[in-house]
Amino acid sequence: MKNMKHILIAIVLIISSVYCQSREVRSLWALPWDISSRDKIEQLVADAVSNNQTEILAEVRYRSDAMYIPNKHDSLYYNPEPRSYILPKDDFDPLEYLIISAHEFGLSVQAWVSTLNATPTSSSYLRSNYVYKNHSDWIMTDVYGNRMNAASAMGYFVDPGIPDVKYHLMNVLLDIVTNYPELDGIHLDYIRYPAKNLGYAPESVARYREKDTLNDISWNDWRIAQITDFITDLRELALTINPKIMITAAVIADLDEAKVHYAQDWVKWINDGIVDRVYPMAYSKGYDRFYDIAANIAAQTPKEKVIMGLRAWQEKGESYYSVDRIIEKANICRQMGFGGLALFSYDGIRQCDYFPELTQNLFQNREPTEGVIPEEDFISELINSLESNPTTIDTVAVVNNEGSGNNQVVNDISAADDSTMTKSYCDNISVNKNSYSLSFYFNVADDWSWTILDANNNVVFNKKKSYPRGYFVEEWDGIGSSGGAIQPGVYTLRMSDYKDMYIFEKRFIIN
Repeated sequence: MKNMKHILIAIVLIISSVYCQSREVRSLWALPWDISSRDKIEQLVADAVSNNQTEILAEVRYRSDAMYIPNKHDSLYYNPEPRSYILPKDDFDPLEYLIISAHEFGLSVQAWVSTLNATPTSSSYLRSNYVYKNHSDWIMTDVYGNRMNAASAMGYFVDPGIPDVKYHLMNVLLDIVTNYPELDGIHLDYIRYPAKNLGYAPESVARYREKDTLNDISWNDWRIAQITDFITDLRELALTINPKIMITAAVIADLDEAKVHYAQDWVKWINDGIVDRVYPMAYSKGYDRFYDIAANIAAQTPKEKVIMGLRAWQEKGESYYSVDRIIEKANICRQMGFGGLALFSYDGIRQCDYFPELTQNLFQNREPTEGVIPEEDFISELINSLESNPTTIDTVAVVNNEGSGNNQVVNDISAADDSTMTKSYCDNISVNKNSYSLSFYFNVADDWSWTILDANNNVVFNKKKSYPRGYFVEEWDGIGSSGGAIQPGVYTLRMSDYKDMYIFEKRFIIN
């Protein structure tokens, strides 16, 4: 009876983990072309709802232009930027229509703004661009006074070391906050320098020299301060207008690279509460680098405030961004306990037709919006339900046979032998009806096999696959190699590398 109670509690923990996971942030980055008409917005919202997303990050400032109506009701924060060339020549307000449409279905909307990246690269649109036409002196230069290369940075950036630049950007962003009170957040993109060797506008250098004389601050630390101080001031003013508005940022995923090359100290932002969430753009191709970046983020930040950004589309002939790889990277992020997933981009997902597989493997459950039971009450109710009617519960009692001739029931089925923690292992097997979840840790990226054997050492199921380094969850439908469902009994899970040089075994019982 004691063991059964522990098993019940373990099942509760698994189910409550799934319950908590259902509340994760699930975001879609939507480009301006995705919101340029009512029909497109309705399609975007419908896709977000049907694929169980929770948030839309809509790019409403592409390159110093407006996918909304500047100074719509209130011009206290005067915004001189023009209507975007992407929109038809009428009075349609995409941001307002999106907020109304999305909120009807419980979706959050953040206004995604390209902050310091101020111009397109196309010469036909560049000549009429607000910043390029009226404030070309704001554009970043190197130490020799040479204007930056726009093509290499997806546009010309403005220099945040120039006070007028900050003043202009603050007015634009606060205009949006003021005139769209139902907006859920301001999502800052390109809130960084484009390269390590840029930001040498004469006014910036003069201000640095004055600061350096007083405080002995390095040049890069001064650049970092220009970005951090701007966000700090924005947050303070935005909250006086709308106390519920979120300030979030899309950031360079590699922490060292972000700080040293792009003057973006976003770890400080999230740890000090300067922003509410960060969305690291973890677009690495290889699993090893992706895992290292994600692990470094997890070690240095409050993970629940980190929404991991994944590239979710690929060009023809590519294989690095296949739907299978996106799913595997998403599972790694979930294993590490981040607050959610953001997919770039909505248009790319549609073009690659990724939604069906992504939803089937990642987003089957719908986000609860009303009547959510507090977590403590949910767990208490579930324990009472299980204890009062235990015969309705499918149980998996895991038996650990590591380093011992005797089988011992592991009371907490999430427990693992400490001696395996630096090696590859399976630390958890759970069941929901006839579906099984197996949680693995792989200490190296390699071709790994995992096999399920019955009590007579007959192979029931076998799978061989190339896994990344780190945590990974495999789902198994309980159907064996012969085509039949797995039957109650004692089984062994065996893991091995491609040379069969390392073997891990775990015993478990299916009742």
